[in-house]
Amino acid sequence: MTQTIQAININGAYPDGLWWLKTAGEKEQTRNGMAIVSPVPVITCYKRPWERVLFNTKRNANPFFHLAEAIWMLAGSCDGLWLAKYNKQMLEYADDKVHLNGAYGYRWREFFDYDQLHTIIKLLRKDPTTRQAVLAMWNPNGEYGKDVPCNTHCYFRNYKGTLEMTVTCRSNDAIWGAYGANVVHFSIVHEFIARAAGIPQGKMYQVSNNFHIYEQHWPLMEFPTNDIFQYPTVIPLLGENGAYWEDFLWQCEQVVAGRWDVTFDPFFKDVVVPMLEFWETRDIQVLLGMPECDWGLAALNWIERKYGAKAA
Repeated sequence: MTQTIQAININGAYPDGLWWLKTAGEKEQTRNGMAIVSPVPVITCYKRPWERVLFNTKRNANPFFHLAEAIWMLAGSCDGLWLAKYNKQMLEYADDKVHLNGAYGYRWREFFDYDQLHTIIKLLRKDPTTRQAVLAMWNPNGEYGKDVPCNTHCYFRNYKGTLEMTVTCRSNDAIWGAYGANVVHFSIVHEFIARAAGIPQGKMYQVSNNFHIYEQHWPLMEFPTNDIFQYPTVIPLLGENGAYWEDFLWQCEQVVAGRWDVTFDPFFKDVVVPMLEFWETRDIQVLLGMPECDWGLAALNWIERKYGAKAA
């Protein structure tokens, strides 16, 4: 038996997932404290995974951190110092105070001594119906240290002309994991691979073997609601045919290296650079110059909640 949550996007999945934990979850003592745990694995299905930005006011997700971490992943980095600019807590998981052993992007592009993203894209371009496109994050030789991957694999499947992706997770915190960072990062790598392979992005499935919520977040289960009625405009990662996907990865690498002046892709120019520039300067004008889109709206909403009317 499993529990399946069918949703249009993250804003539909979030309240349904929390309601499941509230009504069916069981209290359990874990190494991280008390948690409410689903009695069965949970599968969350997103019909439109590119609608990945959560607009729940009570959850108050930080869009700057989520976007920066996604770009950091595609760059293949494990540099915790760069990521700590957006979330200082990340360095708590670095064994040497600098590098994150379990960084997903590093696992995708460096850890196994070859670039899995390149391999999967070329495989799908050669055979769009292949069932051998697998993205691995778990080290079968053993996992050690503070930063052990929670998500282990992604499987890609061409179903009726769209590229679906299933991501498996051994242990999934509903707030900071499944419906927080995970849905952003994995839907982005899903969209990137689909567009690079020239196949329209289809549904995304999150399989959470252990789905839970820690005690500090239990109040969020009280009447979780969807804060939006119509999802804002989404700016795609790269063109439909994905012709310059290698350049897109290069841009991710350059941004993490501190070079913003080399970006040419609309997603970088219109979304990534303004978001990261605001974080560096706290100048709200760079955000006000963004096209109307999901990331821009989430950024302005988050700033208003954090700083009030004086956002600069």
